[in-house]
Amino acid sequence: MNQKEIERRINEPKEIEEKIKIGVNSETTKLREVVIGLADNFHKSGEVEIVNQSMFKNYCDPNLKPTAEKAVPEFEAYKRTLEQYGVKVYLPHAVKGVPDQLTPRDISFVIGNTFYIAGMKKESRKVEYKGIEYLFDKFDGNIIYVPNGIVVEGGDILVDKDVVYVGLSQRTDRRGLEFLRQNLGKDYKIIPCYLKSLDESEDVLHLDCAFNPIGEGCALIYKEGFEFIPKIIEDRYHFITVTKEEQQILGTNVLSISPNTLIVRHGKEFVNLNKRIRNATGVNVVEIKFDEAPKTGGSFRCCALPLYRES
Repeated sequence: MNQKEIERRINEPKEIEEKIKIGVNSETTKLREVVIGLADNFHKSGEVEIVNQSMFKNYCDPNLKPTAEKAVPEFEAYKRTLEQYGVKVYLPHAVKGVPDQLTPRDISFVIGNTFYIAGMKKESRKVEYKGIEYLFDKFDGNIIYVPNGIVVEGGDILVDKDVVYVGLSQRTDRRGLEFLRQNLGKDYKIIPCYLKSLDESEDVLHLDCAFNPIGEGCALIYKEGFEFIPKIIEDRYHFITVTKEEQQILGTNVLSISPNTLIVRHGKEFVNLNKRIRNATGVNVVEIKFDEAPKTGGSFRCCALPLYRES
């Protein structure tokens, strides 16, 4: 895809005529409506801020540095796959001055019928939500903005029926945890998940880089990334253990389309993990080549913001 075609796609109007359902109480039930990342304007506007260890490793090597030209076809394949499984897909508008809109999961999240605009830690990401602002008037649900000064990012939020798991990570902090307790404590059990830090030789940017429920009662988990594993997680899930090498290439960061279908990365580094997933869950594992976004620190889950899942 040439530069002119990319610019045309960025500037295409995206009008939404009907109401958009808002509702998420699971990581695995049937996905109906979702926002995925925008690759077309990647690195076309604004100065790139190195915001995590994955970027630090990959951006210093010109042979590894991700590009829009490589990312666009990968996101197109992601979108096609979701649509083939009956998912309605929305894309962000390009935001001037924002160089990376690949991972909308971080900037917002849905719990129940409420859509939260996250409190981002890094300055370069604080206005990124404006790319999906055009959808807000169509939301059939509540909208809450996390107050300034509170950090809580969507990659640290996982929902399972009456429980919300909150990662205390390189991003979400204790004030973010307390904000969620105050807003959700009457309706949900809020379970903090304390993740190890870079100082402890573990690179766990968000909770979904170490833990992700899949299938029926299973979960991918990188145990070494936790200070300790909450008992409710041990009791609720059959673990599919992820190695450190698999965790570092975001092996846990998969996306469930339904309890029976899972999108994972294709590649020789994932052969063993994908086999373990199939053997443990029996789910339909859909493999897609997806190499560019992970270089920025996010894979399939990070690159998708579910708006509505069936209950």
